[in-house]
Amino acid sequence: GFEWESEVYDELWNAKYNELVDFRKKHGHLEVEMLGPLYAWMDHQRRKRAEKKRSGHLTDEQIRLLDDIEFPWIPNRCEAKWHANY
Repeated sequence: GFEWESEVYDELWNAKYNELVDFRKKHGHLEVEMLGPLYAWMDHQRRKRAEKKRSGHLTDEQIRLLDDIEFPWIPNRCEAKWHANY
């Protein structure tokens, strides 16, 4: 039941996190293609951190891992402007 789902979720989270780490190593930043799958994952992480008290929130360890790679918790101005318009 729940434990299996948690393990699958952790594996999926780790896979996307590693993809983000690889992107940063290759490009030197985390400005991923807007509306791409990695961008959607990043946006989801921001929302999950904001919803701390709800189920499915980020763990302290996940937040630390994202902080370690200088994850942009607040989207840059271009992204924020885009979100405001759509």
